[in-house]
Amino acid sequence: YDSENLQEVATPYADIDAQVSSVTLPANSMDLTSSEYVTVQIANRGTSAITNVPLSYSVNDSSPVTETYNGEIAAGSSASFTFATKADFSAVPGTFKVKAWTSLPGDLIVGNDTATATTRHIAPASLPFVENFPSANDFEGSWQSVSNNSNAKWGYNSWGSYPSDDGTGSVWCSTYTACDSWLISPPLSLSSGDNHIKFFTHSVEGTTENISLFLGQEADTAEMSQIAQTTVSSGEWQLRVFNFNVAKPGVYYIAFRTQSDGSGFSVNIDSV
Repeated sequence: YDSENLQEVATPYADIDAQVSSVTLPANSMDLTSSEYVTVQIANRGTSAITNVPLSYSVNDSSPVTETYNGEIAAGSSASFTFATKADFSAVPGTFKVKAWTSLPGDLIVGNDTATATTRHIAPASLPFVENFPSANDFEGSWQSVSNNSNAKWGYNSWGSYPSDDGTGSVWCSTYTACDSWLISPPLSLSSGDNHIKFFTHSVEGTTENISLFLGQEADTAEMSQIAQTTVSSGEWQLRVFNFNVAKPGVYYIAFRTQSDGSGFSVNIDSV
């Protein structure tokens, strides 16, 4: 689900109506370059076939790149197009909002011509690292949520935080359905030797929830090792502190994992 690219899909009622329905960019990464692909999905919402569709994109409102899709798209069908001119996402740290649009002559419905997407070139955070989850955009741009259940993923929560009056949010994971859900941090520059992490937790409705902490040099849960585990059962915010050892200096990721049989409600984390 991508709210930036949400479009109303209706039965075609215009003769010519080309739509850019989505923009695909590389995922947030520390390794973005000056030569990255931009791909768009073109939908024909009209009643006639369309061809020679002009397409453009711009990065952060810079000068647009314009190219042409030369194939034919039948009424009600879609096609994918990757621009030959690649985008520069090399600035670090950097946030890149890409706007793509079509300008087909005779298009009678211009409200669906444009779509946007965002990617970020991430720099490893140095210590001390503090995360209070100030906004949904901050969470979605920096943290990764991985789950075997789309209804039980870690997500941003605007109505509960620690402390309660700091004007920020927290993150939470629903546990009323069976799940195995991971919350993966941004990349962190860690020194070798002893390190520690502290954060606050609470369990909505006071149900018993389990959180395990993992560490790895890849944002891949299969490549991470467990460093701590805790049980959360209080409806009040409680401080958790764990020490862990890093064998060698480098870039690491910390992951919070919650597993539920579906008998819980939800668990929250804040002030990491």
